[in-house]
Amino acid sequence: GGGGGGDSPSTPAPTPDSTPDSNPPPGGDADSDSADADSFCDEYDTNAALSSDYAIGMVIFTILMNVSLKGISKALSQLQAPHSFTALEKSITRKLTYSITINMVFLPIALTADVAKLSWMPLMFDGDLSDTDKNWYQGYCNKFSQVALTNAIVMPLTAGVPVLKWWIGKVIKGGLAKTQYALNKAYAPPEYEMSQRAAIFSATLIYSLLFSSAVPLVYPYLMAMCGGFLLMDRLVLAQFCATPPRYRGRICAFVIHSVPLGVLMHFALAVYTFGARDLPSYVFGSGETGEWQDYGTTLTKDSQADIGARVTRVNGLIPLLLFVMTGAGMILFYGGLYLKKIAKRENGVEVKPLEGAPPFAVALQDGLVQGLPSYELYDHPEYAELFPKGHAVCKGL
Repeated sequence: GGGGGGDSPSTPAPTPDSTPDSNPPPGGDADSDSADADSFCDEYDTNAALSSDYAIGMVIFTILMNVSLKGISKALSQLQAPHSFTALEKSITRKLTYSITINMVFLPIALTADVAKLSWMPLMFDGDLSDTDKNWYQGYCNKFSQVALTNAIVMPLTAGVPVLKWWIGKVIKGGLAKTQYALNKAYAPPEYEMSQRAAIFSATLIYSLLFSSAVPLVYPYLMAMCGGFLLMDRLVLAQFCATPPRYRGRICAFVIHSVPLGVLMHFALAVYTFGARDLPSYVFGSGETGEWQDYGTTLTKDSQADIGARVTRVNGLIPLLLFVMTGAGMILFYGGLYLKKIAKRENGVEVKPLEGAPPFAVALQDGLVQGLPSYELYDHPEYAELFPKGHAVCKGL
């Protein structure tokens, strides 16, 4: 039966029309899958690179703005023509503190947050971040941490800029001076910028306390900045700057009073960060925790203004109680200071002592007053005999 019976099936020779299909089944081309994967990875890498470039640009822009605000605040304060040196320094401190705080906190939030009720503002509150979720941590908090770290390094170094400018000016102007006055002016040491130093520290303290609930790294950043300022002061103030004038403590009081405000803002933000739905927490009553409800089948999010949903969780309730306690303490404390200030007024007018001068009664008792004891004519020794005290001729004089 071997060779080939007529009934045995035969295999036809392949023809051009009957060649096997060169197209593999779906999913079987490894080269095509690799090309799709490469295209996806390239898009991801491009977006990551753009995000990194954006973060670097934002850090550089924020740092340059913070440094520029120092000169702008000083120039605007000088245009106000304050009546005393203390008023000038206090004005610089306030303006620079507010400017840095806005540049570091409120402006970035307004540009990145998605708040429907405030989206009518041009270029503001129309961002991608609607809650303090993982996207907020990965996006905003990451960039904020980078800016805060850069501030901790750059800001102490800027304390040496006046000394560097003075040294360069001394080298250039010293050799070109034609008079002794010009030479003395070129060699005059730079001023110690107490107001700018206090403003930078106050602003850093405020935004560090505010975001410490979400970015705990701001505490070591703040410590690093304090250490940097300490080293720069030992070098700049002790070696190069002129001896600072006496201060009345207004600037230090401003820095101290900024601490309760930072603590109050810290607890306010902590209600949102710790009371977030996706953070595990014990709950009260009908409170809920976790974004996925109904056994992980329904994605649920809290409304931005729904503080009640956050405080039904223990994580959000504790910061709220601390916020109320801090706010009540601030009201009592500053209310007492205001009443004490009102009590010191004379006929409704606040009495401001002259800088460096004690009250007249104290100066008179200590023998610091020179000349006549009063403007009365009978107190003048040359007219005492002609106009004796108590005589009728002295009435009205």
